[in-house]
This record gives sequence, C-alpha cells and structure tokens, in this order.
Amino acid sequence: FPKVMSNDVKDLVNRVLVIDVSKRLGCMKNGAIDVKKHKWFSNMNWYGLYHKKV
Repeated sequence: FPKVMSNDVKDLVNRVLVIDVSKRLGCMKNGAIDVKKHKWFSNMNWYGLYHKKV
C-alpha cells in the first residue's frame, strides 16, 4: 500500500478483497452493515448521504 494510506483504509481494502466470500467484509451475515460500521467510515453521515445532503 502507499504510505499515505491510513491503517483503517488498508484494513478496509484487505477485508473486502478476501478471496473466501464467506469471510469477506460485506458478504457475511450483516452484509453492508458490516461495511458501514467499519472504522474507516466512522465519520460518515449515512443519513445525509442517502438524502444527498453530503
């Protein structure tokens, strides 16, 4: 990874690129909720994004 990438985004990328679909972030029981709860998205205003306010 480039040095400018934070550890949180590196973790996110690594977890969504897992080959085993049953262990891939976003493909487990909670689906997209797991992705939305990832630390890298901790400051994301999902409500505002949904309503095109962001």
